[in-house]
Amino acid sequence: MNTFTESTIRQYSESGSFARGREYYKQGAVDAVVRRGDTIQAEVEGSEYEPYDVSATLLATGGIVARCSCPYEGGGWCKHIVAVLLHCLNEPEEVENLPMLENLVASLDRAALLTLLLNLARSNPKLVLEIELEIANLKPQPALTSAGVSPTPPPRTPVDVSAIRRKTRAALKIVSGSENYEWDDNGEEILSELEEEVYPLIEIAEAAREAGAGSEALAVLEAITDELVKGWEDISDIIYDASDLFSDLGRAWAEAFLTMDLTERDRLDWIKRFESWQKVKYESGSSDRLQVAVEAARQGWDYPPLVRVLQGEITGQGAWDGERPDCADDLASARLNILERQGRLQEAAYLAEAEGQVDRYMGILVRLGRMKEAVDYGMKHLATTDSALALAKTLHECRETALALQTAEHGLSLQGYRYTLAIWLRDTALTAGDAETAIRAAMSGLKENPELADYLRLQEFADEKWDALREEILTTLRESGSLSASSKADIFLHEGLYEDALNAVRGNWSGELVARVVEAVTPYYPFEVIPICKEQAARIMDAGKASHYDDAAQWVGRVRVAYLMAGRMTEWQEYRAELLATHQRKYKLVPLLREI
Repeated sequence: MNTFTESTIRQYSESGSFARGREYYKQGAVDAVVRRGDTIQAEVEGSEYEPYDVSATLLATGGIVARCSCPYEGGGWCKHIVAVLLHCLNEPEEVENLPMLENLVASLDRAALLTLLLNLARSNPKLVLEIELEIANLKPQPALTSAGVSPTPPPRTPVDVSAIRRKTRAALKIVSGSENYEWDDNGEEILSELEEEVYPLIEIAEAAREAGAGSEALAVLEAITDELVKGWEDISDIIYDASDLFSDLGRAWAEAFLTMDLTERDRLDWIKRFESWQKVKYESGSSDRLQVAVEAARQGWDYPPLVRVLQGEITGQGAWDGERPDCADDLASARLNILERQGRLQEAAYLAEAEGQVDRYMGILVRLGRMKEAVDYGMKHLATTDSALALAKTLHECRETALALQTAEHGLSLQGYRYTLAIWLRDTALTAGDAETAIRAAMSGLKENPELADYLRLQEFADEKWDALREEILTTLRESGSLSASSKADIFLHEGLYEDALNAVRGNWSGELVARVVEAVTPYYPFEVIPICKEQAARIMDAGKASHYDDAAQWVGRVRVAYLMAGRMTEWQEYRAELLATHQRKYKLVPLLREI
């Protein structure tokens, strides 16, 4: 498991997700960890009855592609992915190494493979649709000729559009038949299940478009959209907002239209088709998300304001004649995707600038080699830390390290979550030998998310400045009420500041965190931990949560240890007697208390 480090995990996850993932790992929530070649699979116990499925693929470039079945939509990896990778990193002996699937099936002949496939399909009928789609999109790899040259590739196998329709209907049926949606007011988890089924179908259309099969791409998108619209009434009470799904579907339509040479008759027919779909009230607001496709069909590339922009004539109106519609940004993104794929970077730069696509414009300037211009523009127009980090990374990849550091440090003054940017700037500056910038970045990151690992990392390179920086950080931790209690406690415990550690977790309902601090502090301040442990025990016992009485008993046991170390056993006996009298009717709790 030496192909990634804890720094890699931090790079891909936000600090909150990393901290919670570390808690999950420490609690032993990770199970059934299997590695096949460069792929890791595991289960993580979460808030749902069924565990979440996590998979991660280690890339040859050093990166990691990971996914989880949970509905997390925040930035970076979720806590479940973090927990799995920390488990692999710290307990490699607990990871079961199994043969890669390719090796397992390599020895099977055609008859055995066919039997295997049919048996799987019989045991799981849902696989039949998946198999149909895979067959429709299977791209045969041509064998080399005797001269070692690939022959002319065989004709592309058309997509089975009827299979796309069946798959979309099946996805809607899964949602409409769900028994769990009433537990989720917004239907977010149910929507996530639908998206997992529909997005691969949209990708099939995009693959057809990129292969030059535009008509086929439109047929696939039509099948998806038509089935979604017809079936939405059955799930409209389950899913509150599917605007993102319909936005992505609309953008896929727009790119398909813009890559085809449609006749005027074709354009009008498609516009009428969309008007018929939009009349159906299948979800409040989502019908408007397809308007980007209508505008793409209506305008094509011949829309006069667009033509002027692509020629370098940029005004305050952008690429529009009159008021910009709500779908303007989506349409601009679709056009930019196409222009960049076609290598028309100067036209893309004109359009991105005219449409206010700041991040896109700077990225295109970098690709054009206009680095300084990109940075100067960014200093005036960058709005968020994420945008600054994206530009800084692009500049660094182009070996413009000085400009990358300048951009990243400017980004720390912008709106947004600064920690990820700060840590990237710290590490990049250290590699470049710029210790001063690294210190400023490290301090910025610690003041937003005081992780112990980052605290120790700063100590490594701060040299003679460490004592002053340490006091500044500790003062910030003591005075801030918004920073993570877990992170503050970790640093205070490391420094032996036990009273500060206790203060950091007072009133905190994370039992695992409080227990960790209490057990570390009890030998030094036994009497101070007693009220904290009593509060944790009372919260469980007073609520009558019988399934958690074991936890309550553990807290009472910690009270006993603290009284013992404080030399106040008489008070312990009085406390125990009071508990037994108060909770005498709780027949599951009383035996546990008597055993303490």
